[in-house]
Amino acid sequence: MKNSITRRLVTLFTLTTLVVIVLISFVLNHLLKQQLIEYQRHQVDAALHDRAYQIERADAADRWERVDRKMETLTPSDGGMRYWVLSDDPRYRYGTDLAAVAGHEATATQLSLVTVPGRAYPYHVLSQHFEANGERPPVTLVVGIDTRPYAEARRVFLIALIVLSVTAAAAMYALGHFVARLGLQPLQQLSDQAGKLNATNLAQRLLISPLPEELAGVTGAFNGALDRLETAYLQLEAFNADVAHELRTPLANLIGLTQVALAKPRNAADLTEFMQSNLEELERLRSIINDMLFLARADRGEAPPTLVDTSVADEVNKAVEFLEFTLDEAGKSITVEGDLATRAPLDAPLFRRAMVNLLDNAIRYSGEQAHVRVRIAGDGRSVVVEVINPGLTIDPVHLPRLFDRFYRADPSRQGSEEQKGHGLGLSIVKAIAQMHRGAVFARSADGVTTIGFSATQGRNDGRDRIENIAKI
Repeated sequence: MKNSITRRLVTLFTLTTLVVIVLISFVLNHLLKQQLIEYQRHQVDAALHDRAYQIERADAADRWERVDRKMETLTPSDGGMRYWVLSDDPRYRYGTDLAAVAGHEATATQLSLVTVPGRAYPYHVLSQHFEANGERPPVTLVVGIDTRPYAEARRVFLIALIVLSVTAAAAMYALGHFVARLGLQPLQQLSDQAGKLNATNLAQRLLISPLPEELAGVTGAFNGALDRLETAYLQLEAFNADVAHELRTPLANLIGLTQVALAKPRNAADLTEFMQSNLEELERLRSIINDMLFLARADRGEAPPTLVDTSVADEVNKAVEFLEFTLDEAGKSITVEGDLATRAPLDAPLFRRAMVNLLDNAIRYSGEQAHVRVRIAGDGRSVVVEVINPGLTIDPVHLPRLFDRFYRADPSRQGSEEQKGHGLGLSIVKAIAQMHRGAVFARSADGVTTIGFSATQGRNDGRDRIENIAKI
């Protein structure tokens, strides 16, 4: 296969494919790394937040014993999550290998690595310092999560990428031979036609119509040479009348040139754009799958992991801050009003997720420069949060079904694909409300839509109070 066009094409195509696969693998590996770090930060932050609430209120030794027992209960046997408490008073210390974390700079926002003796992988840790409170001296809480499972997951992912890349390159090389031979068949056909030319049939020509566009020009030029040879030969024999007749044949063949087209080859940029478009859907699936898994757990009656007495207004403001960029981009604003001092037993992450979904829904479906209002109401045992936004009035027939999965009120809630989302946001709000023994509601009239949910410490007897609060 010396100087083989097939081999050169296959090699170049395989190398190009391998480069693209390596680039994509690099991007996927980087994204996986960032997602795993973000997941670890979220896990540690949640644990830090939960323990901080107890430590802040532990102002005596007997209360501190409960903090110790709680941390010991929450520490898994495999050391996947660990707690350390640093203090000058030995009674308020907690955890082993305290020397390993003693030099850790206290920060509750930035993950850092701490190596613990006896562990093959370091811990990602966050820490928070607490000033003295009553009998309790100043202490520093350090929460860490073992990076081993995530490092092993990345290692397995990298091995899989390498194996898949090599396998894909080998498959491309093998298939490339078949594709190249198939693609170069017109050359063989052209060679076979040329081999059949002979002097006994001066009118015989190479056929252009079955050939690809790249060979049509060469074939036409060759046929032109045959025409000239035939013309010269006929002129020698004084068959001038036949010359004009024979010239019509290549002219007719040239007309078919414009009917030949091949699929346009894709370059690296086209392939990159194609892959970027796929990734945006896994993430959506992934988002849909994650949401559906959450809804499935809620359907099984899963209760919130922790219920902590929480300032409702503070959690609402955190949700507003999370959507600050979206608000700025949309040119809209949000204000929080009502009983801002209301507190309720909530699972803060779940509550914020519900609020983000409600606010995002209001931002999507409100008019330009709209002002969205969040209203908080409570009576000591129940709390109601409602989001009020101006926009198209929703037909009453749709209101009972707004919280159904994948349901969109059409046409009043119609928008672009980007605007619609995937139709699970309000379903998640409903699930979170039910996990807090609450309910959801929706009203729409005179161009103003109000959607909200409630949380209560009671059971069914709290529904009437919730509905009364919502009507205020």
